[in-house]
Amino acid sequence: MSECSRRCNWNDCDGKEYYSYGEIFYCRHQILWIIEHRHILKKGEWVATPEHIDKVQRSRSKEAPYEKALRVIGDVESRLDKCMPDRKELCFSAVDLMVLQGGTYNDLSPNVKDIINYISGWWARADDFTTWRAKRDYRNRKKVDRIYTEKGLTKTIYS
Repeated sequence: MSECSRRCNWNDCDGKEYYSYGEIFYCRHQILWIIEHRHILKKGEWVATPEHIDKVQRSRSKEAPYEKALRVIGDVESRLDKCMPDRKELCFSAVDLMVLQGGTYNDLSPNVKDIINYISGWWARADDFTTWRAKRDYRNRKKVDRIYTEKGLTKTIYS
């Protein structure tokens, strides 16, 4: 298991500069890394290992060298296809801009963060993006309602 996957809170993770295929489990930092390197992965090549990271191959792979790269980028793109096409392009351009400016996940707009959170996770979501977002907002409203009732406060959040 990779160091990143042992973390239980993605908010505490800053991600890494390089991921091997075995380390990919689609956390938000890995999604950003995959989108950042999508042009290389679409060619069927894995991103070159930086010189300061030891490259260790435990055994000979039973897959063609291009299969893993195409599988990972294909999975991310199929998850993005569940969003609308304009959101896919918005996500790509926002991540490209973030990389150029040397930003992080926290520098992204709330809409792009929603897209990244939607496509993150080991399993792809069964719901489309708008349904997922509506369910998430409903759960968050219920959580706020419960907190207000427990504290005996009157809420003026919703009108």
